[in-house]
Formats: sequence, C-alpha cells, structure tokens
Amino acid sequence: MYYIKGAFLDADKAWEVHCGMRTLEMRMLTKCINTRCLSHFFASHPKIRVNCHALAQHPNSDLRVQLLRYQLPTPLFSIDMEAAGIPTEAFKRFFDALEPAFGQMVSLGQTNTMVLCPALTSHSELSPEAMEAADIFPTTIRISVGDENMAQLVAHVISCARLHLDPVSPGFSDGFMAADEADALFTRFYLESHGKVAEAFPRVADYL
Repeated sequence: MYYIKGAFLDADKAWEVHCGMRTLEMRMLTKCINTRCLSHFFASHPKIRVNCHALAQHPNSDLRVQLLRYQLPTPLFSIDMEAAGIPTEAFKRFFDALEPAFGQMVSLGQTNTMVLCPALTSHSELSPEAMEAADIFPTTIRISVGDENMAQLVAHVISCARLHLDPVSPGFSDGFMAADEADALFTRFYLESHGKVAEAFPRVADYL
C-alpha cells in the first residue's frame, strides 16, 4: 500500500483502502474463477495456444495445486493464434474489436478484464528474435482477467472471430466449444470453487 498510495494517506485515500480491503478477497475469488473459465474456453480451440497454469497440461499446474489458495490460478495469462496463420491486418481488426467488452490498456489488476498485444505495444521495440525468445508472437494476447460475467465476454470473442477471422480463416469461430458446453463448464467451475471456499470457512466452534 505504501508504493500504491504513498507514504501518507489523506482521509479519502485511507477510506478507499479501508473499503477495498474489505472486498478484496471476494473480488479476487471471482477473478480467479473467471480465469479458469476463460482459459479453458480459449484452450478448447485447436488453433489457439493458451499459456495458463489453470490448465492441467501446463507445466506449472502442479505448483498451482500445491501452493495457491483453493488451487485457483492467478488472473493473468496469455494466448496466441500462430497455428491459425491469421494475417496481421485481420488479427489487428479482431483485437481492436474486443473493445469495449475487453479494456485495452497497458495495465493489470483492475476489476475489468483487459487485453494487451505485447508485439504491438509493450514489447514492440524488441527484435523478432528477442520476442521469440520471450515466447511473444505477433498474435500473442495478454489477458488480465476481471470480475465480469464470463458468458458475455465469451460471446463477444466468438462474435469478433466470426466478423474478422472467419473471412480469412474459414470456420475459425467454429473451433470454440459449443455455447451450451461453455455454460455447463462455467457453472461447474463456479460450484467447485465456491464449494472449496465454503469448506474452508471458520466454524462457529472455532470462535467459542
């Protein structure tokens, strides 16, 4: 808090910190569950590579299970579409169309989901060789997950893919899991995660 708000807080900033701390756990829980939902949705597409330890096949998945609370993932991951061979201009149109459902800014940790294309912004000055060494590609998208309704974000992704990617890669949008399958998956993740939280609640006897 010292680095975020400064060494001395006025009354307004102190009140913001006080209120924010009371809802921090609830907000982070939603963001982490949403990360499970969004990462698995993208991973359902055979031409999208997902770099997220929420996925069982990720090399850091075991560490997530061992170390993180409720075994939930951190709300930040990346994807790329290199396997689809999407032309640069089509990818840019797709990425731009993600806004306003997805915020586009060089930031993270907000309550809204934000996307960043490192090759076009934060890492654009790196050489192609340096980008590849850092596992960054022209179609890499960094996603900072927020607390929105995942059905709305997923529907927006599919609509953007239909509009901007299908014309250059026919059938691309059909590669995602079906809508009812996504709904069932999201419901299961929410119930599983909230069940783990409920099991960890302090008991009345603990306070007596």
